This record gives sequence, C-alpha cells and structure tokens, in this order.
Amino acid sequence: MHLDLLPLLAVLAAAVAGGRLAARLGAPPVLGELLAGIVLGPAVLGLLGPSPAVGVLADLGVLVLMLYIGMSVDPQELRRVSWSGTAVALGGFLGPAGLCLALALAWGETVTTAAFLAIAAGVTALAVNARILVDLSLMGTRLAHLIMAGALVTDVLCLVGLSAVMGAGPVSTLAELARPPVLKVLLLAVGFFGLAGVVGLGLLPRVGGPLRAAAGRLSEQPALGTTLALGLALVVAAGAEAIGLHGMVGAFVAGTFLRHEVLGRDLAAQLRGVVHDLAIGFLAPIFFVTAGFAVSFEALQGDLGQLAALIGLATVGKVLGTGLALVAAGGSWREGLVLGAAMNGRGAVEIVIAGVALEAGVIDARLFSMLVIFAMLTTVLVPVSLRVGVAWLRRHGELDPHGVSGNGVVIVGAGPAALELARELGRGRTLCLVDSSEDHCAEARAAGLEALHGDALDPAVLEAAGIRSARTLVAATTSAALNQQVLELALQEFGVLEAWAVPVEDAPLPQRVGA
Repeated sequence: MHLDLLPLLAVLAAAVAGGRLAARLGAPPVLGELLAGIVLGPAVLGLLGPSPAVGVLADLGVLVLMLYIGMSVDPQELRRVSWSGTAVALGGFLGPAGLCLALALAWGETVTTAAFLAIAAGVTALAVNARILVDLSLMGTRLAHLIMAGALVTDVLCLVGLSAVMGAGPVSTLAELARPPVLKVLLLAVGFFGLAGVVGLGLLPRVGGPLRAAAGRLSEQPALGTTLALGLALVVAAGAEAIGLHGMVGAFVAGTFLRHEVLGRDLAAQLRGVVHDLAIGFLAPIFFVTAGFAVSFEALQGDLGQLAALIGLATVGKVLGTGLALVAAGGSWREGLVLGAAMNGRGAVEIVIAGVALEAGVIDARLFSMLVIFAMLTTVLVPVSLRVGVAWLRRHGELDPHGVSGNGVVIVGAGPAALELARELGRGRTLCLVDSSEDHCAEARAAGLEALHGDALDPAVLEAAGIRSARTLVAATTSAALNQQVLELALQEFGVLEAWAVPVEDAPLPQRVGA
C-alpha cells in the first residue's frame, strides 16, 4: 500500500506552526491547531485537505489523546469529591444541557441530535482549567478544588451520556429515551465505568506488589512498557466497542489504570511522559487540524443567530447552573458565578466528541462547525474571566486559600538529611522523595519510604511524585542553586501552599523561603 506522505508532512507543519503561535499569544495550542486546519483547509484557502494516511492517524490520535487524559486523571479524586463538588458538577452539566436540548428541539433537530448537542454543551475543559489555575497559583484553593472536581465529574457524565446517545440509534421523541434499548445502552455505559472503578480502584491496587515488581523490570525496557500501555488502551477500547460504546471511552478508562499506585511512580511517570509526547506532540495535533478541515462557513451562512443562541444559552446555563448549585450547597453567590465562568470553556474534549458524532452521522457539517467555533470562543474567554473573577473574590475576601488540598509532602533529595526530614514530616501524612540518584532512592525505599527516581526540575516528575495533591514541598539537596530552582518551580508552576529549603550545611532544620 502506498502512503502519500506529503499531505501528512504538511498537516504536521501546520499543526506545529498553529500551536506555537497560539502558545505565544497565551492561548491553548489546540486552538492554533484548529485555526490552522480552518484557514489552510477547504473552509478558507484550500491548500490542505483530508487524505487516507492523515485520516488513520487522526482516528488513532483520538484514542491516544483520551488515553493520556485518563492517565492525567486521578480516580481517587472522585472519592474525595465533596458534596459541593458533586453539586457543582451536576449543576454545570444539567444547566447548559437542558437549555440546549430545548433549543435544538425548537430548531427542529431530531431528538438524537438534540441530545448530543445537550451533552456537548455540558462539557468542561479540564486540561485548560488546570493550566490556568497553575498559572494563577491557585491550585491549593477551595476554588481550584471545586473547578477540578466539577470538571472531572462533568466530563465523566458527558462520556456516559455520549455512549448512550451513540449506542441507542435514532430516537424520534423524548419519550423514546426511556425505551429499553436506550436504557440498556445507558446501563451498559454506567456498568462499564462502574466495573472500571472496581478494577482500577479496588482490584489493581490490591495486587499492586507483583505489578510494581514487574513494572520495575519494565522501567528498564521503556519500549516494551509503552507497547503494553498502548496495547491495554486498544484492548479496553475494543471491549468498549464490543458492548456498543465508543472506543475513546475505553481508552480513557485504560488511562486511569496506569497510575503510580499500580505501576510505581517511576514507570507511571515514564509512561505518562511517552504517551504525552505521542499524543500532544504528534497524533492529537493531526486530529485537530483535520477537525478544522471539516468546518464549513458556507454551512453556517444564515445560521449566525443560531450559533449566538447556542453559545449564549450554554453560557447562561453553565454559569447559573453552577452558581445556583454552589449556593444550594452552602457556597457564596460570588464564588458560584466565578466558578461557572471558569467552567464555561469546552476545550479539546468537546471537539473530540463532536468529531466522533460527525463521523457517525449524528450531526452534520453545520452543527459540527457551530460546535468547533463554540468550543474555541468559550475556551479563549476562560483565562480572562477567571483572572477577573479571582480579583473580584479577593477584593471581597471570598477567595478561600486553604481549600481541600491534601496534607502530603514532597521532598526533593534523598540523602541523609532528606531521610531524617522524611521520618519527621511523614508522620500521619503521605510523603514522597525525589532524587536523581537511584542509589539514594533505593536507600529511602529500604527505610520504608516512597521514593521516585528522576529530575526534580521536570514538572512531569514532580506531578508523578504527587505535588498537585501535596501541601508542602521541601528542597533538601546538597545544591543551594538547585534547591532555589525547585522552590521557584513548585511555587510558580504548581502553586503549593508551603515551600521550604534546607540549608545545605545545616540540615535537617528547614527554612521557609516562600509560599
């Protein structure tokens, strides 16, 4: 079989150029990749277009992207979601979904199409929100917890709803949504996620010892580990398709299995880095550029009013639904409005599920184009609205700096001073040491401590060590310069509440240098 590689090369070049330009302007790279596909594709200049090789890689990009998103989600967070987080998720999903369902039915769309539009309107851009919260040093606040918990639960609800809509077939009336075939698919979707939760949260951690031992050997064979991770994604995706769900749901679930509690921190961090590079650096940009190819301004002619109505109602539903839910759960109305505005961005997940629906014939090019523009506009507005909202909350003294973040500790360094500190600080708290020396890590493990081998200046390593759920970071290496760099990274990139440095010659008493 002959593959025409020039179109693939052109798509990759467009993705890189668009993504870098968007990043320079302070926007998510996915928006630049989409714009590159719209401008260079059939919608505007017509210089690029679909091809078989590009299409195959774009489809694979959806699966690998969802695998990475699943690897980035900690299922334990679902257990820790408070009543406020659950209320926010339900309000943020049901508010826009209900309004957009009514709007689509008023347009004369089929119930199946209207149900899909409702689900798409309920999505929240989890990854975009996480990045903005880090940029604003808000990850330890109550607001950040509510945003992340709400986005996580909302996106799981959307995947369950999408599975039901895709698997139920054409539905002509709302009453038919309660018919046995539809309920069967919905129950299968709920059961699939439930089984995944039992396996991922219950079974795998219980047999974690042998798995981590095997993982230790796999970490010395990174190519084999990557192959097994991708193979797991394909197996679970195939299982999802076998019961009538979409493969991307299975890939997402497979990603949640590949956690440090199961594989150990070293292999989990290693695999996450490889999958990140494969998804974000290669396959997903191809998908987003090709998604831009499917946008049609001709199909939108005369429908700008409908586009404005869709964006307006979805925004009102998200903000009011989230805000009212938080007030009902005991929060303030100001915090509720800021929370709703922050969760109004749809990001990459909406575009992915819109592409799946377009391919399945659930929506046409007109609605797909609406959803792409909808996702782009709402995502661009999130950084602005969150910055303004946070300043508003601060002025009124309603930005809770304590939130519900964990009480864990990350210590950079695993030398004698760091080990002594770990014994003191680790009492009653989760703790992980990070060191570039495997010998130091082995000594820490022999002492019964958790240690991760890696470069502490690599954000992915700190994430694998659990810094996002930690309250405190202690830099305890023998290099004052390295300690300072680690502290700056922890404060600026992750917004930890407490950051300390151990004096190089006077350990083990820590000295706080910023927070």
